[in-house]
Amino acid sequence: MTTMITGGTGLIGARIAHKLVGRGERPVLFDWAPALWRLEDIKEEVDVVRGSVVNLHEVLNAIQKYKVSKIIHLAYVMTLEANANPLAATQVNTVGAVNIYEAAKLLDLERVCIASSMAVYGSDDEYKPSELPLTEDAPKYLAKGALPYAVGKVYMEALGDLYRNNFGVFVCGLRPAILYARGRLTGASAFAGALIEKPALGEPVKVAGGNADVSLVYIDDVVDQWLTLLDADKSRFKHFYFNTGGDRARVYDIAEIVRKFIPDAQIEVERGPEKHIAGFAATVSEKLISEELGFRRRYTPLEVGIKAMIDDVRAWSQQRGISP
Repeated sequence: MTTMITGGTGLIGARIAHKLVGRGERPVLFDWAPALWRLEDIKEEVDVVRGSVVNLHEVLNAIQKYKVSKIIHLAYVMTLEANANPLAATQVNTVGAVNIYEAAKLLDLERVCIASSMAVYGSDDEYKPSELPLTEDAPKYLAKGALPYAVGKVYMEALGDLYRNNFGVFVCGLRPAILYARGRLTGASAFAGALIEKPALGEPVKVAGGNADVSLVYIDDVVDQWLTLLDADKSRFKHFYFNTGGDRARVYDIAEIVRKFIPDAQIEVERGPEKHIAGFAATVSEKLISEELGFRRRYTPLEVGIKAMIDDVRAWSQQRGISP
């Protein structure tokens, strides 16, 4: 069995690749602009293919050359870039998705695991209190500050259902909350990573939206959830798209937790009227993935994940001779 990860040298893809290598697999990392620096320690144990999901022939060639049987599809134009360039976002996010599904159909792949998003929901204040926390069946009001991104996720899910029901392609996926991790310092949700990583490196940090409520999930939990989808017996799936879940907090609360671990942290959080970040929900249930696939997050409550990330940042910096 060979797994191909599209967007495979990105933040999440590289972490999944490390896990796959650790269990004796040799993944194929398909990326239009490979970030090889994320693979320094496993570069001899992976195959990197430069290509675009917009080009079906490139996807097909990679699958056939490396005898791929499963795909984790992460290639996607993110929120701020999608807002600024909806044409590029539409090409990558929608044409890219149909190309992956079509390739899986043509070459009879075992399964495709996609990256949907919590952005398919609206913000908490668009729902009745009785509808919170949001389950996978909640109405899709879309994160209003990330519409090209969110619409693409809804389309990707609907198209996945069509390919599963009409063509027998097994499609499943995750709807991640706002993910925090070492190395995530750009994008609409980068504030979470910056609030932790910069103080861990001894650098000052300033963020806005201190009163906004967010749902946060640590990268290692999300990576393990994707591997659960990749490995779980198909008979266990009664649903196909799962919330990752996350810990609810105000942006200001994140800063306070960081200060518990790094008392001299130089953090400035501007408190404004914002209730949410880009229209993202903050109260999301993770009950379904627990009940159906038996997955429970390890990096919860939030203090556990933040401490893990601080330790990760410091270990990474020490390996490179960077002193906080």
